[in-house]
Amino acid sequence: MKLKRPEGMKGLDVSALSEQHHQKGDYKSRLLIEARLRWEEFQDDQALDMYAEVASLEEELMQECRAAEVGPKYFIHAFSAAHCWIKAADFYRARHLCNTILAQPDITPPLREKAETLLQGVREGQQASWEKLNPKLAA
Repeated sequence: MKLKRPEGMKGLDVSALSEQHHQKGDYKSRLLIEARLRWEEFQDDQALDMYAEVASLEEELMQECRAAEVGPKYFIHAFSAAHCWIKAADFYRARHLCNTILAQPDITPPLREKAETLLQGVREGQQASWEKLNPKLAA
């Protein structure tokens, strides 16, 4: 079922994106919900795998948006991918993606600030994980 935008409500022009792109986005959204449910049910390994798959899909969607010159959607998918990599405990991929976002020439100041904040959070999370796993080395 496709939702219809209310009359007069503006949105992003995504007409350049394929039907396959939209189907991939729908699948990604359902998988994200499933990952959250698995996490809440303490099925951590399944949830982590699902978050990693969602992050990969978000990166594909992000690249498709860049190719179709739908800049705002690019950033939406990029931030979502970074958050999913964090939830999948892949701090390296999250850091790389934050740096990729920051390197975009069309990034706005508010998005730059958001990406820098996210990157700092990734660094802190990575450090905390490292210290927890390696208490002797952290000192």
